[in-house]
Amino acid sequence: MKKIILYLFLMLVVSTPLHAQRVTRTFNDVSMSEALKWLNERSGEYNISFLYNELEDFRVTTTVKNKSVPDAIQQLIGFYPIKMTVQGKDIAVECPLREATRYKGTVLDETGQPLPYANVALLSPRDSTVITGGVTNESGLFVIPCDQSGVLARITDQRERPVRHPL
Repeated sequence: MKKIILYLFLMLVVSTPLHAQRVTRTFNDVSMSEALKWLNERSGEYNISFLYNELEDFRVTTTVKNKSVPDAIQQLIGFYPIKMTVQGKDIAVECPLREATRYKGTVLDETGQPLPYANVALLSPRDSTVITGGVTNESGLFVIPCDQSGVLARITDQRERPVRHPL
């Protein structure tokens, strides 16, 4: 009898993670709001709350493969200034920087291709001090909330480039 109970307990423990909801989807240049809406509609396990207009400027291009809903949201957020809070089965997603002005754009490399994961620093035009900053996503897009108008941008490419030596 003890063996049967132990066996049933082990089967329960092993099968529990298998029932956790997993998602797979490719998002191609959709708003964060649309991606979260899609996840919320397909998530029977979680309730995802967010302000639609607050996240509309943030664009998402990524492939989520077999991830839990919270992990998928974290992948969608990437380097954006967005915060996710999980309390039980409730997930809240928000942009804690709620400035009225947002600087957004696409960083391209010298060949005209999008530059992923580049650092974008917004500087004061008066003395070039850093006001705030952000990182481009996989498609070279960035959105940086900032309440100061008339800023300078400093872009730093983090990719390794081949070094050419004269022969």
